[in-house]
Amino acid sequence: MKRVLTMLLGLLLAAVAAVAAGSGYSIELDLQPFDELDNAFVAEAKVSELATGQVVAAPRIVFLGGEEGRVQSGSLEGLLVEISVGVDEAGETASYVAELRQAGELVHAQHVRVRLSAAATP
Repeated sequence: MKRVLTMLLGLLLAAVAAVAAGSGYSIELDLQPFDELDNAFVAEAKVSELATGQVVAAPRIVFLGGEEGRVQSGSLEGLLVEISVGVDEAGETASYVAELRQAGELVHAQHVRVRLSAAATP
């Protein structure tokens, strides 16, 4: 089950990278089961400037399945990164929302929802 979950979470990562490309920033998200707690996950994000490759934020969130993990992270450049991520209680769907604000103005938003398990077939 963890192997399937890990493979399907890879699809979430690809979607996140594709959506971020038009904003001037790259957002990488690694979402994995968190082995230290039952029904827990860890999300590690890295926000970089596309032009320079400079990492401007790298938050880490540990959260339980069925709950939402949220974090805000600021950079020296005045960029505010807000990320929320969750996996439903059944472990079937993962969701991710990121908003980037510069001087209070929204400069990038992305919303991704990925089904982690296929429907059972007879």
